[in-house]
Amino acid sequence: NVSAFDLLGWNSPCGKFRLSCSKGTYVRTICHDLGKKIGCGAHMSALRRISSDKLNVSEAVTIEALRSMGSAQIRNILIPAREAVPSFAF
Repeated sequence: NVSAFDLLGWNSPCGKFRLSCSKGTYVRTICHDLGKKIGCGAHMSALRRISSDKLNVSEAVTIEALRSMGSAQIRNILIPAREAVPSFAF
């Protein structure tokens, strides 16, 4: 299920888009099907997931930041597994 599709840029023959979809959606297949529909073919050169359920990359911590933290700081930013993956039965 695709809830949003935004074209972010176009520099022929390359385009960049943002897509919001339900889990189980094959974004590479959407790209392939779009190219087939417009008659020129298409493939993806990059794919970046920026959010999944309650997690968002804007709240991520870099490896460099983690390396500079002490163990107490790291414990404070860790997300319990039950929160990070609520659909998984623990």
